[in-house]
Amino acid sequence: PTPFGDRASRLVEADAALRELAPSAAAQQRGGKLARIMLDLPNRTVTHSIEARYKVAGVIRAHQANVLFMPHPQDAHPDHIAVTR
Repeated sequence: PTPFGDRASRLVEADAALRELAPSAAAQQRGGKLARIMLDLPNRTVTHSIEARYKVAGVIRAHQANVLFMPHPQDAHPDHIAVTR
């Protein structure tokens, strides 16, 4: 678990991930855009709740993803378990 994963740290990490995972220049020219969506689910205390489910489901529906990557259901981190559910 990440005991020091506060919101400010997560924003820096999200910016770095966005740069690494950014769509190619060709995709951007076709109208793609770089976007970061922060759900503001609390680090180390995410719960499998209706509120969290709506936040995650809303992003999945808006993006209309064909593939989802998520933690293994038997992951040891409580946040990962809650989000996978």
